[in-house]
Amino acid sequence: MFGFLFGAACLAGLIHHKRRLHGFRGGGRRRGHGRRHRGFKRRLLRHKVERMLDVVDASDDQAREIHDIVDELTRTLFPLKDELRAGRHGMVDAVRADDLNEVELDAVFETQRDVVTRAQTALKHALQKMHATLDADQRAQLFDLFGHRATSGPYR
Repeated sequence: MFGFLFGAACLAGLIHHKRRLHGFRGGGRRRGHGRRHRGFKRRLLRHKVERMLDVVDASDDQAREIHDIVDELTRTLFPLKDELRAGRHGMVDAVRADDLNEVELDAVFETQRDVVTRAQTALKHALQKMHATLDADQRAQLFDLFGHRATSGPYR
């Protein structure tokens, strides 16, 4: 009796899984097609910011200010990723030729340095604003959280 119920539950789960991934008729309509969209990343980032605000026990005004800081940083950093991707294609073109095209490779490296410098500047400004927004105890709690997370997890 128990085996029948367990088998029926597994079959129902399998049918639900197949319908969710491939549509009702199995037509191969996969959502996302293996790529996560920016909406997912932004929701994940918002969740992490909310967790951070809970840890430091931020007031409503501080929470609003920190959300604005993170949104501004996100708007600055996401386009830089596209520039790095374009540089990667330039690097492939420089290496693919019969002889290594050092001039094109140097141009790609210069572009990458420029993108990294802009990202560092944007992050520095965001951290300065966050530092000014939080009080000393909240900053201590926040950076204790950052320090603790940097040494734990599966990717040490």
